Amino acid sequence: MKKSELNLVSVGSEIMSKKTNEVLTVNNIDKVDGKIKYQLSNGKSTTQSSLLRWYELQQVKPVEVKPVEIKPVEVKPVEPKPVETVEPKPVEVKPVEPKPVNLVDQIVEYADTHKYIVKHNSDHIVVKGSNKKNLVEIQGQIKSMCESGVIGMTIIDEVHKAKNPTSAQGKAIHCCCSYYRLALTGTPLMNNAVDLYNVLKWLQVDNGSFTTFKNRYCIMGGFGGYQIVGYKNLKELESKLQNNMLRRRKQDVLDLPPKIYTNEILELSSSQQKLYEEVKEGVMENIDKILLMPNPLVELTRLRQVTSNPDILTSAKTINCKYERVLDILDSTEDKLIIYSNWAKVVNPLYELISEKYGVSKVTGETKNPMEQIDKFQNDPNCRVIIGTTPALGTGYTLTQANTIIFIDEPWNRATKEQAEDRAHRIGTKGTVNIITLMCRDTIDERIHSLIVEKGELSDRIVDGGGISKNDLYKLLT
Repeated sequence: MKKSELNLVSVGSEIMSKKTNEVLTVNNIDKVDGKIKYQLSNGKSTTQSSLLRWYELQQVKPVEVKPVEIKPVEVKPVEPKPVETVEPKPVEVKPVEPKPVNLVDQIVEYADTHKYIVKHNSDHIVVKGSNKKNLVEIQGQIKSMCESGVIGMTIIDEVHKAKNPTSAQGKAIHCCCSYYRLALTGTPLMNNAVDLYNVLKWLQVDNGSFTTFKNRYCIMGGFGGYQIVGYKNLKELESKLQNNMLRRRKQDVLDLPPKIYTNEILELSSSQQKLYEEVKEGVMENIDKILLMPNPLVELTRLRQVTSNPDILTSAKTINCKYERVLDILDSTEDKLIIYSNWAKVVNPLYELISEKYGVSKVTGETKNPMEQIDKFQNDPNCRVIIGTTPALGTGYTLTQANTIIFIDEPWNRATKEQAEDRAHRIGTKGTVNIITLMCRDTIDERIHSLIVEKGELSDRIVDGGGISKNDLYKLLT
């Protein structure tokens, strides 16, 4: 089998298969015309399990036995010689048990030797280096094991998180240079074509530099000609992706109930309105200075936080219309709820408020044991609510006990929001999932929502954090 035949990207909607006792066999995979054809029934986890089974079977290959012609050989008699008798001495033989080669043990042993803190079980390892040098060394060990063949297959889930080739995470995936590579994601294209580069490079589909990739597929312009202002050759890029992609849409493989969307427009309280106008006026007056900042969105973040939790920006007592609405929803339903916000400073006060009356779990970037909170929400009938930041709670977890999702504020792009929605809308969901988005009238909330729905060029530039113009800011503020 050629190496390129297994360079696949699974980009169907993110689906976690049920934890069943089903035995996955190589029958799920057929070889047709020299290429891999996979018969899928669930989602990424099934894909991963079947390909691992296929890989295991490749390691045991039958030995071809060729017939050997036997020729007669003339045997001459040999006169025996007397043999001196030697009294044997007893030798103690200790049995040696063969030590199985265990990949986890190898890496753990290496980490322990170098004084790293390691947590591990049979299927995963967490290495916490005391500094960046330690992490680079453990990456080097993994790379060496890949190159020597000890690690024969690498599967990276949620690979879209490593889309930035200049980030630490984006660089780190390239130490996993095993012969077979599988990238799993439910969100292949977060905002623009360049998001594909690092994944395609890791899969060895595109071996050029990032600059070469941008010159081929992006139209550069703006100040100094360094900003992406458009795209080109997208048919070619699409063809390259399709030739290395196994796609399964959720609606094609699952019979799930629909999502019901509700956008609730709230009126700012008078104290919130006053604070909002003050912050907005400051942004408008200093818009030229803001554009010179490394990240102009910081000022827009302050404006968004006024509508979600004004206490972040003022010590004066302020009525929070979104908090009040969340409590109203909780009182009006017996469903389990998921509540998202972009910021821990919005989540933490609301958590304290809700916990006075309801059982509640919380997951933010500061949560030490998130799975404990997830299990509590999923299995404890007295835990009505789980609340968390969208980056921490919105990916990688199953929250199918929830029938209602509330966004206090929305993420900057649609893909991130869909990921968060699908924590509840997946295999095992109990019924229709109601998704409620809270927005304050005539504020930046409504502008952001329009960007998410349209997913236009402005949304791309905002999420990329570069190329924001004065006109872009005016669109968000007015």
